[in-house]
Amino acid sequence: MALLGLKEIIANITFKPSLIRKNLANGFAQATDIADYLVINHGYAFRTAHEASGALVKICEENRITLEELSENQIESVLGDKVKLPGTLLTLENSVNMKQGTGSTNPDEVERQIQRAELFLEGLQNE
Repeated sequence: MALLGLKEIIANITFKPSLIRKNLANGFAQATDIADYLVINHGYAFRTAHEASGALVKICEENRITLEELSENQIESVLGDKVKLPGTLLTLENSVNMKQGTGSTNPDEVERQIQRAELFLEGLQNE
């Protein structure tokens, strides 16, 4: 019964993309992507990469900016001049799109999960 109520909520929910994006940017969603990039592309140990990513987040917090707004100098102050982060790595859109696993944030996967949920809820109505 509660799931049928959930179907009604989902059918009538309204999302505000600009507000969602703002809140995601303030949450430093790409921090793990940065650490993963440093491990995969520059041979960092994950612990070191995690610390570097955390240092970038700290700079953002101190300056009240997002990871996307970091300057090259700010990034260089943590990573040195030999490591360059691709600009697309710092965007929320890239962070979302590069996830590929089941249940991930990738738009294709989200659509698949929505379709599965709709079929599930339809099945409940038919019982």
